[in-house]
Amino acid sequence: MTAQRAGLIRQLGESLVAMSALQQPINRDAAMRVLRRLSGEQHETAEAWRAWLALQPEAAK
Repeated sequence: MTAQRAGLIRQLGESLVAMSALQQPINRDAAMRVLRRLSGEQHETAEAWRAWLALQPEAAK
């Protein structure tokens, strides 16, 4: 992971994961797209994204 991505995950990760749990597609879908781009992974639920975020290195938190 690049330093830039790690910084974005550190700054935005919690907010993006929270947004991915929202019901409104305009909020949820945008957060999911950003999380997918940052991670290179495909998760479909906020819980799965939260688990992914928890596994990120300390430097990214």
